[in-house]
Amino acid sequence: MYNITLISTNHSEGGRCNSAELFKIIESLRPEVIFEEMPSKLHSLVYSDSFPALPDDAPLELKCVKNYLQKYDVKNIPVDIDVNPIRSNDEIFMLKAFESDEAHKKFQREYNALKSAEGFDFFNSHKFINFSDRQTQIQEKIIESSTNKTILDKVYKAFLWEIELRENSMLENIHSYCKESHFERGVFLLGCGHRKAMMEKIFRVKELSEVRLSWNIYYGNLTSP
Repeated sequence: MYNITLISTNHSEGGRCNSAELFKIIESLRPEVIFEEMPSKLHSLVYSDSFPALPDDAPLELKCVKNYLQKYDVKNIPVDIDVNPIRSNDEIFMLKAFESDEAHKKFQREYNALKSAEGFDFFNSHKFINFSDRQTQIQEKIIESSTNKTILDKVYKAFLWEIELRENSMLENIHSYCKESHFERGVFLLGCGHRKAMMEKIFRVKELSEVRLSWNIYYGNLTSP
């Protein structure tokens, strides 16, 4: 049986959200395989012996897994796909519209405070799902009330389509790996913004997959969701 635990992460460090805390979580689960939100080409580069020391602002997941590999014999598998890393001017315009909105600024301040205070307990809670839904509502309201609604709506839908493509591909790549390999315990490190959608996808395809995976959802250590 393949037992895989979905752990929601955040790519940047702050307060209790840091690579050391993520290390503790992974260590408590003792996986044989770590699935990473990273395309294969980038994965081969950053894990090569010739790759330089990581900068301080490197993704915390990368710092964590690199440290974990030094202590434990574990396979780390990239499951994301390559997408255009350069944002279009329209996408930059959309993100600036979000960031300049007062309601969005307030949301971001609350988000950062919870990230710092609660770390991975926050990102792996029911509270975060509600928080994420709130962000979506704010963004949709910004688009609806904008004088550039047509442009923003088009860019937003393309943005969501790309996320959907990546999520589906990551799940397919995990299943493909499991068809060819055998293990008992694995973890899937995935950015918290994908948590709700991935949870829904996991259980939607569970009965359709050729490989029987037992998915566990990490919920942190909060006493209440």
